[in-house]
Amino acid sequence: MKQLFLKSIASLCALCMLAGCAAPAPSPGAGGGAGANVSAGETDPATEMSEAGQTTSDTLHLVTDSQRGSDVSKGNENGYYYIDRGGDITANLRYIDYSTAQDIYLSARPESDHLTPDDESYLSSVAGTGRVFPAGDKLFLLRAGAPSAADTFGDDAMAAVFRMDPDGSNRTLLYQGGADERFGDTAAADGHFLYLIGQRTETTGDAPVEKSYLLRMDGESGQTETLCELADGAWFIGAADGMLIFHSISDIADDDSTPPMFGHKIFAYDVASGTLSVLQTWQYEEYTEAWVYDDLLVTASWTSRTVTLRRLREAEAFAAYPFANDIPADHINFWFAGCTDGRFYFYVDTALRTLDLATGEWGKMTLQYDDPEKMEPRPVQIYAETATQYLVLCDQQMTTRRYVNWDDHSVYALEALQPVFSLIAKEDYWNSVPNYRPVTFNE
Repeated sequence: MKQLFLKSIASLCALCMLAGCAAPAPSPGAGGGAGANVSAGETDPATEMSEAGQTTSDTLHLVTDSQRGSDVSKGNENGYYYIDRGGDITANLRYIDYSTAQDIYLSARPESDHLTPDDESYLSSVAGTGRVFPAGDKLFLLRAGAPSAADTFGDDAMAAVFRMDPDGSNRTLLYQGGADERFGDTAAADGHFLYLIGQRTETTGDAPVEKSYLLRMDGESGQTETLCELADGAWFIGAADGMLIFHSISDIADDDSTPPMFGHKIFAYDVASGTLSVLQTWQYEEYTEAWVYDDLLVTASWTSRTVTLRRLREAEAFAAYPFANDIPADHINFWFAGCTDGRFYFYVDTALRTLDLATGEWGKMTLQYDDPEKMEPRPVQIYAETATQYLVLCDQQMTTRRYVNWDDHSVYALEALQPVFSLIAKEDYWNSVPNYRPVTFNE
């Protein structure tokens, strides 16, 4: 019972952290606010931080969102890939083309019926969950898998990795998992390998035990090796400077007879040396979260009301920024939080509060929309970026869409919230100027 409770709470905690750190780019100044708390003798963080450009395809980098269960996908300079799923395990690949601002099925035949298995955009299964991402000159589809449903769905229930061309053509099954294997829904890549988290059910004594492993998969052959065992439930939150960075939540109580005590751990795997190291820990009641930005670990705490910065390969923080005085003290969650373009941000009091990581100055981004389901305001949310613009979720509308049943390929209608995307210049976004270029959704 305690293990079931632990897993439920861990999943809930993970879903509370929204939006990950995107690829870094030079940052314009944010608004006024509290300054940095830098000790004597330390280098000013404004000169410490690098002005890196977009992540290159051969550099170790995150290829999914840094949050488990996130619906945010990945793209590149030309467009954004995502999975469109209804109520069944079937789905379609879609693509937002930045040059035309069109949201289309990822198919070489725009005139075809995309709700049939013959279409290139059609996915027979994203059982468990699905993640699509570009890596190098290929596009990959990661299926987490739900092997417990194999009696119903057969091989479509199994964990799998597919490789295809960027236009969705030439899809090839690269890897298929076994009956006791699932994948986590976060991943990293470099110019040749995919780095995945494999979750296996193993027997210890007479009891089944869930274990997690770091896997390295050849992006061409699918050959896969196990690099090390990970803390159960760990997920990727970043990949930089030759290191894979993970977050895990586990019970640190002395024994099973006591109530669970949840401990958070941020740890790293050095790809060159094959070693694991712990970067930071905290207990659940400290209301702390962490993000990876460039080669920095960014940690924010409601307990100390401080954001700290440290290099991934250095033991000590080089900057500590206090929260702005007007940020209320009665909040304990970092809603819609992330890091991009030299800023850490999170949502509070109908605005994104933004912290310039180079100067420690706080500002506000006030673009928002009214969520039609929750009946409350939400921030206009960054989903992807290029060097000069963001793809943002700027609204949601209730609409009726058509999807495909797995068993007989019949088409059914489903009423659900439909994301409304737009493109916006980065400068306009941070200055709260609603100068949107709407994305047209093509059914």
